[in-house]
Amino acid sequence: MADQSLFLAESRVIRGDRLEPLVAAVRARARSTGGHIGEVDFSRTGDGVRIVSLWRDPAALRSFVERTHALLVAHRDRTGAFPRVERTLWWSARGPGAEEVRGREEHLRTRGPGPAAFTLASPVPAAASARRAAPAPSPRPERRPAPAGRRGRTPAAGRARPAAAR
Repeated sequence: MADQSLFLAESRVIRGDRLEPLVAAVRARARSTGGHIGEVDFSRTGDGVRIVSLWRDPAALRSFVERTHALLVAHRDRTGAFPRVERTLWWSARGPGAEEVRGREEHLRTRGPGPAAFTLASPVPAAASARRAAPAPSPRPERRPAPAGRRGRTPAAGRARPAAAR
C-alpha cells in the first residue's frame, strides 16, 4: 500500500464527440469507487475535458479503470468511436494546481514515465517519488579550490599555441 502521506494524483483528459453523457457517467463511477479520495479539478479543453482526481493507491485506480471500460464501449456504440483518453499519474501530498497538472502532462509526453509522471502501465512506487522530492541541489555548483600546483592556471594554460599565434 502507498505511503498515506502521499496520494496518487491522476489527470485524465478525455477527447471525442458528444462526451457529456460519458463524462457524467465516468465522474459518478469514480465517486462510487473505493479508494477515490476526491475530484480536485474539472475543466474543459479544446476538444474534451480534463478531470483531476486523487486516489488512495494504484490498485484503486486500476479497479476504477477496469469498471469504466463498459462505459467506453457504450459510448462507442452511441457515437461510432471510442473516446481518446490520456492519463498522467504522480504522487502528491495535496491537490495539484492547474500549472502543476500541465507540467506533469508535458513531462510524461516529452520525457516518458519516471518519478515525476507515469502511467498505470509504468507505475512508480510512492517511496521513489518521495526520494525525488528531496531538495534539489543548488543550481550553481560550489567552487572547489584547484588542486595544488594548478592554482591560477586556466584550462588552456600550459598548452602549446599554434605557430601562427606566436
